[in-house]
Amino acid sequence: MQANTNLQAVLFSCLLVVSAVWDIRKRMIPDSICILIFLTGLIDFSPVNLFGALFSLPFFLIALIDEKQVGGGDVKFLAATCSVLGVNASIWGFAFAVPLPVGICIFRALQNIIHRQKQPWRVRIAVPLIPILTMGLLPAYFLKVGGFIL
Repeated sequence: MQANTNLQAVLFSCLLVVSAVWDIRKRMIPDSICILIFLTGLIDFSPVNLFGALFSLPFFLIALIDEKQVGGGDVKFLAATCSVLGVNASIWGFAFAVPLPVGICIFRALQNIIHRQKQPWRVRIAVPLIPILTMGLLPAYFLKVGGFIL
C-alpha cells in the first residue's frame, strides 16, 4: 500500500507543478493534464474522495457568469485535484491558497483608495489561478498523506 501512495504522491506532485508552469506560460490547461490528475486519484482510490470535486462548483458558476475571471481549465483542474484530495484536504488546500490572492486584492483596493479611484473596491488582477491553487493544494495533499488531515 505504501508503494501506491508514494507513486501517487510523485505523479500528483509532478502534474500539479506541470499544470502551474503550463498555466503561467500559456494561460490554459490541456484536458489531458486534468485527466491524468484525476487518474492519479485511482492509484490509491477512496470513493469518498470524489466528493472533493464539489469544491469546483463555485468556480464553475463564476466561469458561467464571466469566463474572463475563471476559465474552464481552472474548473476541470480543481475538479480533478480535489477528487484526489477529498473534502477535508480540499478545505485545507483552499485555506492555504486563498490568503495570497485575497491579500493582493486588499492591497490593490487600498492602493485605489490612496489614489482616489472612483470605484476603489473594483479590483481586477489578471494572474494565472492554477499556480496559486497549487501552492495551497499540494501542501494539503502531503498533510493528508502524512495522516495530519483525515
